[in-house]
Amino acid sequence: MSNDVFMIGNSECMINIFSLIRKIALVDYPVLITGETGTGKELAARAIYERSERSKYSFVSINCSAIPKELFESEIFGHEKGAFTGAHQEKKGLVEIANKGLLFLDEIGDLPLEIQPKLLRLLENSEFKRLGSNSTMFANVRIIAATNKNIEDMVEKKIFREDLYHRLSTFRIHMPPLRDRGDDILVLAKFFINKFSKEMGFKSKEITQEAKTKMLNYLWPGNVRELINRLRRALVFSDNHIISSYDLGLPTNQNIIKPLKEYLWDCEKNALLNALLYSNGNISKVADKLCISRQSVHKLLNKYKIKIKEDKKTEVQEQRNKPRVDKKFNSVLLYNNKEITGYIKNLSSQGYCFVSTRILEGLKGKKCILKIPAIETEIEVVVVRENIVSKMTHLGLSLE
Repeated sequence: MSNDVFMIGNSECMINIFSLIRKIALVDYPVLITGETGTGKELAARAIYERSERSKYSFVSINCSAIPKELFESEIFGHEKGAFTGAHQEKKGLVEIANKGLLFLDEIGDLPLEIQPKLLRLLENSEFKRLGSNSTMFANVRIIAATNKNIEDMVEKKIFREDLYHRLSTFRIHMPPLRDRGDDILVLAKFFINKFSKEMGFKSKEITQEAKTKMLNYLWPGNVRELINRLRRALVFSDNHIISSYDLGLPTNQNIIKPLKEYLWDCEKNALLNALLYSNGNISKVADKLCISRQSVHKLLNKYKIKIKEDKKTEVQEQRNKPRVDKKFNSVLLYNNKEITGYIKNLSSQGYCFVSTRILEGLKGKKCILKIPAIETEIEVVVVRENIVSKMTHLGLSLE
C-alpha cells in the first residue's frame, strides 16, 4: 500500500500506477494524466512532484476550465504594464512562478486553441513571452497535464493540436474509476473515516456489513471525491458508533446506471432531507448545516416539492410511490451491525409493530434502521416498547 499524498490502494491497477509514478518521477519529461472526474489526477501529479528533484521548488496548479479565454495568456505567461486595459503594472505568470518546479495544468482539454502553440513552444524550447512584450523569456519548468476528456477524439476533430498532444503525452497515466478498484473502496473508506474523525474530534466509526456490500456494488459516478463527501456527511449525521447505508445516502437499486446529472440531483435531495431531519425542520438550522442561505433552502424545498408544516415538521409530498401496508410486510431491523429479520404491521397511532422471533425489549429507546426491501426503503426508527417501533412521519415516510 502507498500513502503518498493520500494515494491509497491495494488493487492491481493502483499498484501499477504507484510503480509508474516512482519511475516517472526520476525523469524530467511531460506527463499526461487521464481519468474521470474525482479519480485523483492531481494527487498523482503531486506524488510525482514529491518524489522528484523539483520538490524543493514550487508546485503550481491551474484549472484550465476555470479561466476566461481572454485572460488565459496573461495568467499563464504574465503581462507587461499597459498590455491591456486595467494592466496597471507588470505581472508574473504561473510559468515564472513555477520556475524550477512543476506546473500542473488540469483540464488541459479546455486550453484555448490559440494558446496551444505558445504552450508547445514552452515545452520544446523552454521559451515564452509575456503578453504585451516582444522579449523572449526562459523558464525551467516541468509540465504535467490532466484531462477527463477524450483528447485523441479532440485531435481528430482539430480542436486540440496533434503536436501538442504528442509532446504532452511523453508519459501517460490513466487513473481508474473507483468502481473498478474493488476492495480499495473499503480501504479508502477506513482511511478517510479515521482521518476525518480525528479532524472533527469524533470517535472513529465502523461501517455495517450491509453498507459495505452496497458500497462495493455502487457505481460511484463522482469517484473518490464522492466517497469523501458521503463519508464526511455520514460521520456527522450517524447517531451511534456505526455507519449504515442510510447514513451514506446510497441508493437502493444498484443496477440502474443513471446520468451524472441524476446522481447529483439525488445527492442534493438526500442532503436536504438529512438536514431537515437533524434540524427538525428549522430552516435557519438547515441553512447553517448546508452552508447556504435561507432563501436557497426555500428554493430547494420548492425544487423537490417538500413542504414545511406549521409545527416545523416536514412532510415529503413527492416520494417513491410507496404502497399502503395493509398486511404484514417483510423487513429487517439493523442495530449495532446486527440484523433482526421479521415483518411489520402498520398500527397508525402507536407506530409500526415489528414482529420477530426475537424480543426487542433490550433495545427500548434505541435508534435503529428499519429496512423494507419490497419498497426499497430504509427509515430510522426508535424502539418504543417490546415490538413497537416509532414512525418517522416527519420525513413523509409513513406507510399508511
